[in-house]
Amino acid sequence: MRSLLLVLGFCLVSGVVAQSSQSVPVQQVVLFTSGVGYFEHGGSVRGNGTTELRFLTEQINDVLKSLVVQDLGGGRVGSVVYPSQDPLDRTLRSFAVDLTGTPSLGALLNQMRGAAVRLRLGGQTVNGTILGVESQRRTTDGGTTEAWVLNLLTGGTLRSIPLTEVAELTLVDAALQDELTKALTALAQARDQDRKPVTIQFQGTGTRRVRLGYIVETPVWKTSYRLLFGEEAGEGHLQGWAIVENQTEADWEGVRLSLVSGRPISFIQNLYDPLYRQRPVVTDDAYAALLPQAYDRGLQGRGGRRADMADGQPSTIRITGQGRPGVLSGRIVDAATGSPIPGASISIVGTTRGAISDVDGNFFVLGLAGRDNLTVQASFIGFKTARLNRVSPGSVLDVQMREDVTDLQEVVVEDARPINQKDAIGAPQVVALDASASVQAQATTGDLGAFYEYVIADVDLPRQRSAMIPIVTQDIAAQQLSIYNPGTNRAHPYLGARLRNSTPLHLAGGPVTVYAGGSYAGDARLPDLAPDQQRLLSFAVDLQVEAAVTSSGGRGTVESVRIVDGVLTYQQRQHTAHTYTFVNSDEAARTVLIEHAFRAGWDLEDTPDPVESTDTHHRFEITVAAKDTTRFTVREQDAGRQRIQLVATSQNQLQYYVQMQGMPKATRDALQRAISLFQAVSRLRREQSQHQQQINSITREQNRIRENMRTIDQNSDLYKRLLRKLSEQEDQIETAQRAIERLNREIVQKEQDVRRYLETLDV
Repeated sequence: MRSLLLVLGFCLVSGVVAQSSQSVPVQQVVLFTSGVGYFEHGGSVRGNGTTELRFLTEQINDVLKSLVVQDLGGGRVGSVVYPSQDPLDRTLRSFAVDLTGTPSLGALLNQMRGAAVRLRLGGQTVNGTILGVESQRRTTDGGTTEAWVLNLLTGGTLRSIPLTEVAELTLVDAALQDELTKALTALAQARDQDRKPVTIQFQGTGTRRVRLGYIVETPVWKTSYRLLFGEEAGEGHLQGWAIVENQTEADWEGVRLSLVSGRPISFIQNLYDPLYRQRPVVTDDAYAALLPQAYDRGLQGRGGRRADMADGQPSTIRITGQGRPGVLSGRIVDAATGSPIPGASISIVGTTRGAISDVDGNFFVLGLAGRDNLTVQASFIGFKTARLNRVSPGSVLDVQMREDVTDLQEVVVEDARPINQKDAIGAPQVVALDASASVQAQATTGDLGAFYEYVIADVDLPRQRSAMIPIVTQDIAAQQLSIYNPGTNRAHPYLGARLRNSTPLHLAGGPVTVYAGGSYAGDARLPDLAPDQQRLLSFAVDLQVEAAVTSSGGRGTVESVRIVDGVLTYQQRQHTAHTYTFVNSDEAARTVLIEHAFRAGWDLEDTPDPVESTDTHHRFEITVAAKDTTRFTVREQDAGRQRIQLVATSQNQLQYYVQMQGMPKATRDALQRAISLFQAVSRLRREQSQHQQQINSITREQNRIRENMRTIDQNSDLYKRLLRKLSEQEDQIETAQRAIERLNREIVQKEQDVRRYLETLDV
C-alpha cells in the first residue's frame, strides 16, 4: 500500500495544470457521393481554452489537409496539437525520463540522478539531490532481506533512505516534471492506437463563439427508391430514402445534414507520418550499368469483349498489394472489357462492414483494424458473385466481375384486394398496403452550381449507427410499357416504364423497387435524373408477350460509277427490312417500345418516325391488342459511296465488281479486260508450277537410282544402264529450269502490264 501511495503521490504532484478543454459539438454535416464529408463544429470557449476532437488514425491526413478554424469573438487561434505517428518506444526515448518497457521505481529514480527532490518521511520533510538507488541486504529477526535504498545528498550530508519509508516524493525541477508528464500522456494515448486526439487552442478573453470545419473520408451516402404505380395510366408515386452512416467518433444531435449529389475531386496526402529524406547511395561506376531494368507494361485496349474471357468463368478477387492499415481498398471492373463497375457491393461476410464502388469502380471499407482472416464478397446485379477468404485488413484488391448468363426467373404480379372488406359473396378481401400514405419527405432541396443537395434540418444519429431518411415523396410521370431489345432478350420484352422526372427535384441515382397493385413487381436502377429528363426502366420479363425478329435484304444496286486514274468510285444503294412480331397472350393490351439498333450510314425508308433516338438505337412505339398478334417492319437503305484503288485489288475482287447489278457495260468491259490480264498471269504461274513439279519428281527418281547403284557392280550392264538414265534425267532438269526462268520473265512483264493498265484506266 505504501508503494502504491508513493507512485500515486508522485504522479499527482509532478503533473502540470492544463488549459480547460471545452466541448464544441458537431452542428453541420455535408456528405458527398465522392466518399468524403465536411463536418462543422460550433460552440463556445472561455478565455484561453481548448477543444479536443478524436479521429481514426487514417483520418488524420484528411484533417491536417483541410482543417479550418474561426474565433467569432475577436480571439486568436493558437496551435493545433496532435500525437506523433512515430513508434511509441521511439517517442518515449525522446523524453528526459525514459518509460520504455515497465521500469521499476528504483530504475526510474536512477534515471533522475542529480535531480532535486522533496521527500516526506512520516511527519518529516527532507530536501536533497538524488545520487542513485541501490539494493542492500539487511539482517532482521526474520532473517536476511533485500531492500531498495535511495541515496540522497542533503546539504553536505549523504543519507541512505529505504524506499519503504518514503510516503511522498516531489520533483522540484519543473522541466523534469513536464517531461515526465508528457511521457505519461504519450503512454495514455497509445492505449487507443486507432483513435488520435487533435487539440485546438484558442487564445482570448471572455466567452466567445468558435467554429471549425474539416473534410474526412466517409461512407458514400446512397439513395433507395420505391416506385408505386397508381391506377391512373401514366402516373406513379416515387418515394426516395437516403441511407447515411455516422462512422465518426461523435454523436449527431440536432445536426443540419446536407446530402450533395456532386463528386468533388478529393485525394489523400500523407501529412501525418514523419518524413525522413532518403540519401542516395553512390555506386561505383564499374557496377552501375549492371543493374536490371524494369519497364511499365503496355496498356491493353478496352474496346470490347476479349476472346479469352469466355462465358462460364467465375468472378475473381485477388490481392495485389498493401494499402492503409485497417482499410480494405481496391477496384471493381468488368473482366470482359476492363471498364469500372460503379454501384457494386463489397462486403465483409459475418459483419456489417462494407462499401459501394464509386463511378471509377474504387471502394474503401473502413474500421477493420484489429480484425484478421476476413472473408470478402463482391456482388452486382447481372454479374457472378466473387468471394475470397483469409484476407487481412489493409489489403488492396483487384475484383474482376463476369456476367451471369443464367436464365432470368419468372416474375408474377398478382392483384391485391382490400383487407377487412368483403366482396359480393361475403368473402374477406385483402387490402393493398399504401406505402405513400404515411411517409413525408424530411429534406428540402437546392442547387449548388454543378452540384445538387438535399438538406435535412434536424438529424439525431448516434455514432457508429446508420439511418434511412425519406427525402423524396412526389408523384411522378411514369408510363408503363414493355421494352423489346433483341440483343438483350430475343424471346420476350421486359416489363418497364418510361419515367419522366416531373418533380422539381434532382433525383440521385440508386436502386428502384417497383410495386404494382400493392405487390412487388421487380427491381430497376435509376441514373442521376435532372428535372424534366426521362429514362427507361425495366424491372421484369414480360412472359405474356412472345417476340421474334426476322431480317431480309437483297444485293445492292449500283447507281453511279466512274474509274479515274485507276480509282473506282461507285455509289451503291442497299435495302434491308427487319420485321418484329409480337404475340400478346394477356387479357390487357400492351404498349411495346422497340429498340432497333442504329447503323451509321443507314437511313429509315417507308417507316414511321421513331419516338426517340439515341446514339445506339431508334425507338419505335406500337400497341399490341389483347390476345392479338402485331407485326412492325423497319426498312432501311444505305446509299454509300465507295472508292477502290484498283491496283491493290485481286482477280476475285474485280470479279465481284463486274457482277454488281447496275454496272455500266463500258465499266464492266474495262474490268473484264483487267481480269483477262490477271488470268494470263495465272496461266503462266500454273505452267511454271508444272515445270517445278517435274523437277521435283525427277529428283526423287534420281535419289532412288543412286541408292540402287550402291549395291550393284559398277562393271555390270545394269549399272551402266542406270548411269545413262541419270544423264538423261539431268538433261530434262536443265530444260525445265530454263523454262522456269523464261516464265519468270514473262510473269514479271505481264504483272507490269496489269499494273500499268489499272493505274491509267479511265472510264
